[in-house]
Amino acid sequence: MHTTSKRPFHRLVLLLAFALMLTACTAGVSKTGQSEHSGPRILIGESTRSDVEGLFGPPTEVLEREEEVWVYRGLSPELLLETMPFYCGDKPLVFYFSLDGTVSRISRRAPAL
Repeated sequence: MHTTSKRPFHRLVLLLAFALMLTACTAGVSKTGQSEHSGPRILIGESTRSDVEGLFGPPTEVLEREEEVWVYRGLSPELLLETMPFYCGDKPLVFYFSLDGTVSRISRRAPAL
């Protein structure tokens, strides 16, 4: 009976899948951290609430804290890749707005209640 080990092949497949996941999260980001894609972008300190809503639509929820917080859940992967290529996965996309209405911070972690 001839048995061949499939373990090295499985490890190679897993390694390649992991590498592909990592590159998908950083696609379109240059060495300086700036997006290299030509689509619309959200810029901290420059983009406003209307810029964010224009790209992503109305937020899933709005929280009033020291800053206004907009939470988006369930955004399509295509939309995220086009507009925010360095944010991947199924976590919420969270925008924090300063008092002047510009984006002060972007996070993938939902704010604590």
